[in-house]
Amino acid sequence: MTLDDPRGAAQTVTIGAMNPGTQQPTAPPGMPAPTGGGPRSRSPLATAIVVGALGVLTAVAWVTGGLRAQPTAPDQVRPGAAVDQGRFSVQVIGAWTGAAKVRYETKNVPVLIVRMRVTNTGKDTVAMAGSTFGFAAGVLLGPAPYRPPDDVRNDPARGAADSLQPRLTRAVDVMWKLAGPPPRRAVVALRQWTYRLQFDGGAYYWSTGKDATTVAEVTVPVRQGAAG
Repeated sequence: MTLDDPRGAAQTVTIGAMNPGTQQPTAPPGMPAPTGGGPRSRSPLATAIVVGALGVLTAVAWVTGGLRAQPTAPDQVRPGAAVDQGRFSVQVIGAWTGAAKVRYETKNVPVLIVRMRVTNTGKDTVAMAGSTFGFAAGVLLGPAPYRPPDDVRNDPARGAADSLQPRLTRAVDVMWKLAGPPPRRAVVALRQWTYRLQFDGGAYYWSTGKDATTVAEVTVPVRQGAAG
């Protein structure tokens, strides 16, 4: 392109690619400098959207159990070995079939009897029976689905008793009614007892239940029609 010089001479100006050695024009004050064709930084709004989406996915995974610890299989314990349930120390000694009066029955019925040696390791006296706070609440007959006991009693040869005193070991018979052929083996599941604070914060108490962890399973042979 040709321009007229004020002095009368013609000058030629070439419009096209700039000389790399020539200083590039800078942006006027107050205007952002050109960034060229490079990648742009992520805006705060986009970052917030990404973080929020990750938070929602994490919450969904937690609710559906994706981030929860998966339950582990209970320990398989041999008969006679001590099992710590938290509130009790228990040894499953033996099992046999027989006939006995269980709770709410007026005559003898076929039963499976499992004898255990139980020590109350706490500081308070605990009932043997009871589906909530008694010792029997933490004992089930397997395999799954587990069955709660129909009754529990002190070893008849050692007198009548219905409770477990602190630090006192007793021989306890836990019983299940039989509706079919007697089993050749019994699987005894022992649940964990947990020391909890009451909802009103007044005191602590021991509890177990269907959501409690099964700490051990003991498989014991069943003697047919024999006493322990």
